[in-house]
Amino acid sequence: MSVAVAQPLRTNAPTSRDSSRRADAACIGVIVACALVLHRDGLFGGPAFYEIDTRLFYFPLARWVGQQLQSGHYPLWLPGIFTGYPIFADGEMGLAYIPQVLFLWALPTPAAMVWLRVMHTVLAGAFTYAFLKVLRLQAVPALGGALVFAFGSFLTAQMHHENVVRSAVWLPAVLACAELGSVAESRRRFLGWTALGALTFSQSALGLHVQPVLMLALALAGYAVYAALSTRAVQPLLGAAGIGLGGLAVAAVQWLALGEWALTSYRRAGVGYEFASAFAIAPQNLPSVLFPFFFRLPDATTWWTLWQQWEVELYVGIPTLALMIVGVLFARRMALLYFVPLGAIALWIAMAEYAPIFNLHALLWSVPGFSFLRAPARFSYLVVFACACLAAFGMQTLSARGPRVLIGLVGAVPAAALLAALLALLPTWRAVLTADPSGAPAIADAMYLSARAQYPIDPQLVVQGLLSSLDVATPKTAWSLALLAVTSLAFIVWLAVGVRRAVIAQAMFVG
Repeated sequence: MSVAVAQPLRTNAPTSRDSSRRADAACIGVIVACALVLHRDGLFGGPAFYEIDTRLFYFPLARWVGQQLQSGHYPLWLPGIFTGYPIFADGEMGLAYIPQVLFLWALPTPAAMVWLRVMHTVLAGAFTYAFLKVLRLQAVPALGGALVFAFGSFLTAQMHHENVVRSAVWLPAVLACAELGSVAESRRRFLGWTALGALTFSQSALGLHVQPVLMLALALAGYAVYAALSTRAVQPLLGAAGIGLGGLAVAAVQWLALGEWALTSYRRAGVGYEFASAFAIAPQNLPSVLFPFFFRLPDATTWWTLWQQWEVELYVGIPTLALMIVGVLFARRMALLYFVPLGAIALWIAMAEYAPIFNLHALLWSVPGFSFLRAPARFSYLVVFACACLAAFGMQTLSARGPRVLIGLVGAVPAAALLAALLALLPTWRAVLTADPSGAPAIADAMYLSARAQYPIDPQLVVQGLLSSLDVATPKTAWSLALLAVTSLAFIVWLAVGVRRAVIAQAMFVG
């Protein structure tokens, strides 16, 4: 007697894993496309974005390094500056950072610099996407968070500081490895994720700008404490220690040389607090949270910020702000206990002497390693990252079953109320300035220029800027007001489409 064994049913139906992979590929494709659009001018024959540091430092040194590499020499010493300059030890050219060396060796310098920018924009988005997927977010919310971090104010405004960007983009990759290591169920997996985390941290350390590396280390330490408290285990602390120490060990070839070179710097014993607190975010410059070009004149070149605009700009997008509120109030995730304090504390530090109640930056300045740095506004790096993750949590909430009407109201009403208030206040404030042209400079001096600034600013220039930015018909102002209206309307549409079309609703906010 024979028994026939049934053959497994073959099907061409896609599995959930296949669908997830296709979604991941599509999201990464969106990030790549956005990066190409951002850098389109430099890629397709136009001028790449640059500032004075690009012309005086980054480009001429990168061109010389490229020439040396293409002639078969690995440059350690630059004879053309004074009696010679230890270009490798300085670290700012990233000569131990493999992508930098490969691109400068393989491509003409202008193309290499632009393609490096494209690569780092893609890495910032892809790493954030991967980190949010590790936190078990769906593809579209993870994409939304990735776009906020990769194209938010910090990485775009600091684009011309090549070393800042090189060191900054690795943060989400390091945190992803730390998270996976903290929940690893075997020693082998724990050691594997810790080793990979150390490798990613080393890339940040080889970037090389010290400030983002130290901020990343603070974020990693905070994440380890949060994970240890939430899991009541010591594994996250051990993993973070392994990542930090292992990463510095890999990067020692650069950091030992940098440390020796730093001993010749006037900053070696630390700097005075007046110098250290330069380039902080003043409350007077916070309108950029809603109006990214508020402090730029219509000529699109002249800025009237208290400090250099690329240091103090803070903008993550108006829909992002609404999604953050939804995420904080309705996400029901333990990770809120990390990201909310991370963003709040980072903003507190970034404001330095302008901060309310207590100057937290002054306390940080007293810590060895931070005492020789300035530009506290660069802590907006962590603010933007925290905002990106909180907005992703909010977007994820839109697909969950919950108090939909309440969520819709929380998302729509503040945006609509703020729009109504601004439509009433902006013309009123502008009328005050136009009503008394001779007294307007005194108002600008009392309300804005009384704060500490980098350079003396002509009060008449401030008045000119205010008259432009307070005009609701000015395109840069009208655009932000329109985004407030669209954000409020988007939550109403989300209520209308219902749970079954959650992905469509989420994609609407990403768009």
